[in-house]
Amino acid sequence: MLNKSASNAAPERGSGRWADKAIKIRGAKPADAQQIVRVYRAEVSPALIPFTALGCSGAAAFVDALIREADVGGRDRFWIAEDPHSGQLLGFVHFRLDFSETVLNHIIVLSHKQHCGLGTALLRRAVTEAELQADCVVLDVDDDNEFAFAWYQRLGFAVSGRRVWCAGALPAPERAAFFLQNLPQAAAVHEQFGFSTLQIATAQRTYDIGRLGEDWYRLPSLDALHDQGLMSALHCLGKRRWLVVASDDSTIPAEGLTRLIVSLRMQNTLDQLVTRMADAV
Repeated sequence: MLNKSASNAAPERGSGRWADKAIKIRGAKPADAQQIVRVYRAEVSPALIPFTALGCSGAAAFVDALIREADVGGRDRFWIAEDPHSGQLLGFVHFRLDFSETVLNHIIVLSHKQHCGLGTALLRRAVTEAELQADCVVLDVDDDNEFAFAWYQRLGFAVSGRRVWCAGALPAPERAAFFLQNLPQAAAVHEQFGFSTLQIATAQRTYDIGRLGEDWYRLPSLDALHDQGLMSALHCLGKRRWLVVASDDSTIPAEGLTRLIVSLRMQNTLDQLVTRMADAV
């Protein structure tokens, strides 16, 4: 699924110190899932939400499952900031752990609580408690989000790649052979979470195709558009669906596709991130 990393996080102004020490930061609990989704949808661009896991109908159930999975070794970790008096969730950070790299999937703070150091405080707590196994930390940010980009730069992140996200209608294919490999399992997941991944084999290769809600397929590459077996499969499954695809190729959008956003991949070393966050105190 399309995951937008910290797309609204803004640079800290003034001294960069966390102004409101009364705000509580803690590890997320399953009961926080609904509020995490609410904060996400309040701060992420409405144009992007349909293409993300947290924009789907079962988003809260999905976040609940990820938080529970962390207790038995799952790789997703959430921390939240909340008002201790009202219990309102003010922001959250979401890491996805791995041995080769750690992905900062989201760091989002409600607009009226930005620019006071809360984002840095959330990130610092998460990095301290997450037991990261990789020295490399990566994230994605919209190329037009100047505030977030500048903040990441101050924390030591540097651009390492660029992806163009486009969308368009599912084309009418020439009939070609295909095999669906996991439709029952994908249907069960889709019913619970509102999104799923289909495995579709064609004469060319086997694809993992994302299904987002009832309207969208996510393709792994532009080349997939030219595989008539894959297009035949998608047409049989739901001819009214639309396509979303990301590519490193700056020449897209291709014919029939409309550009949505350009995202920048940024990376940092864990040691440098820790040092820069300490300097921000």
